[in-house]
Amino acid sequence: MDIASYLEARERLAAWGPFLTAALTAAAAGLLVCRRPGVARRLPVPAAVLLRRWPIVSLALLALGFLLLARYHLAVWRSIALTDPLSGDLLVRVAPPPWIEGEKLYFWALLLAALLTATERSFPALAPYAYPALGLLLLADLATGNPFTSPLPTLHREVMEYRDLLLGADRATALAFTRLMYFRVTGFYNSTYMWVHPPLLFASYAALLPAFLASLLAWPARPERAGWFHAAHWYTRLGYLTLTVGLLLGYPWARAAWRDLPWWWDPKVNMSLVMWVLYTAFLHAGLHRNRPGMVRLAAGIGAGAFAALLLTYATTYVIPGVHSYR
Repeated sequence: MDIASYLEARERLAAWGPFLTAALTAAAAGLLVCRRPGVARRLPVPAAVLLRRWPIVSLALLALGFLLLARYHLAVWRSIALTDPLSGDLLVRVAPPPWIEGEKLYFWALLLAALLTATERSFPALAPYAYPALGLLLLADLATGNPFTSPLPTLHREVMEYRDLLLGADRATALAFTRLMYFRVTGFYNSTYMWVHPPLLFASYAALLPAFLASLLAWPARPERAGWFHAAHWYTRLGYLTLTVGLLLGYPWARAAWRDLPWWWDPKVNMSLVMWVLYTAFLHAGLHRNRPGMVRLAAGIGAGAFAALLLTYATTYVIPGVHSYR
């Protein structure tokens, strides 16, 4: 292990932390008001033009931050490797993807920013509601798990424990810990499923958030609100595709990683199924939207499905299980 290079990369990213935090906080604040009616008209022309382009500016800042995170992860891969304590042979390099630990909400915000920027022309009336939601999501990430000021704290703790064991422990203890670390790295950090299962789910979350907002706006079920239900249905179809594929890919990963554990009773697994069933019901109800009261019913199902999505995400942190961080 090249601990010196690893620590240098960590300090380099942390040095960017205050600047990126300030820039992203400003981006989030701008997103709260950039599409509010009448705000741009009260500003000088240069500021009004900047405010209209603020979603693209915010997306660029998010992309820059993601590139810096990716650079840090590349440094981790280059510098941290597991070796056999007896022979010194290389076992595996650690390759953590940039959407774990405190980076989850950040990755969600990045995908949401890209989706809203790409679809704003198709659903311009949704922008005054969707961009503030993006701003709040970004602020929540910076407040609860800023990935720049303290990057990958759990992995960092494991790496330092591994280093200390190699330096001071007896060979038997070092070999046992190396074995545990090896299975964690190959089954979690480096797993092929880790590189496809979570990104697909976060892509679905990015689409299902504006779908939720549009469902709330479609709730009154008046004729002039038909456009809201169309937007909710469109975003849900997009998110449902990646959600379904992502959940299906989680099954073989669960069997491989938790073969000796009753993972099928895990709270997050069960909440994921509830969420999927509710979104299936929403799409099915949308096929009968012309029936009396069906739009209102479908909009209620869509709102309930997003509540199940939030509960699915939260169970990782509040309810014990194989997915749990508790």
